[in-house]
Amino acid sequence: MDQRGKVVQDPQVSLMGLGGEGDNGLAGDIAAVIHDAIDAMPKSSRTDDAAVRHTIAQAGKRFLNETHGKKPLLEVHLVRV
Repeated sequence: MDQRGKVVQDPQVSLMGLGGEGDNGLAGDIAAVIHDAIDAMPKSSRTDDAAVRHTIAQAGKRFLNETHGKKPLLEVHLVRV
C-alpha cells in the first residue's frame, strides 16, 4: 500500500495447512477478498496500519470459515511504499 492507503500491488498470500487441489485459485480468491475489504474501508482508516491489518485478517478468516469450515491463524504483513 502507499502512504495514502491505495493498494499498489496484488496481495501475496501463503496458504499453510490448506493443502490440496486449487491452492492457487484459493490464494487468488483470498487476494480478491482482501481487495474488497480494503475498498470497503473509509479512506481515512486506510492510513491506520492496525485498522488495515485487522480488516484484512477478519475478511480472510471469514472467507476461509465460510468456504472451508476452517478458522486459521492469519498473519498480515503490511508494506507501505
